[in-house]
Amino acid sequence: MASWSDGIEPGLDLGTRELVITPDWIEKYAGSIDDRNPWYSVDSPFGGPIAPAAVFNYEMELFGGWHPPNIKGHILNTDQTWEFHRPMRPGQTILLKGRVHARYENRGREYISMEATAWDEDGQLLCRTVTTHAWPVQHADPGVEPAP
Repeated sequence: MASWSDGIEPGLDLGTRELVITPDWIEKYAGSIDDRNPWYSVDSPFGGPIAPAAVFNYEMELFGGWHPPNIKGHILNTDQTWEFHRPMRPGQTILLKGRVHARYENRGREYISMEATAWDEDGQLLCRTVTTHAWPVQHADPGVEPAP
């Protein structure tokens, strides 16, 4: 397994954030994806309104510390996977936990995956996502270009 000089290694804890799912947050997210399902505001088969499954899509990427400093070149979002375990509800307090999932180089690009999980007040897993970003490998000699 490679060791990285910046300390961003698989397993690195990126912290925990506590959030409350508000009706305004649900409305804003539902509007951003143009999904006005009545399950989000009136009722659902789960007994009352629920949040859209990926309501934390943008929040998960706000964990800091999983990108090396001074990245040059364009960052690409190369992959994102989700697992949904339980519905989230308006007014519910959620704990978001982040960690570095993987890091590697392939074909002249560096890749880092960040795993984020959302947990309810009882410690039950609500959802899990792994997001992978890539960018050109940085070289010590600025005159050396990454391989194509």
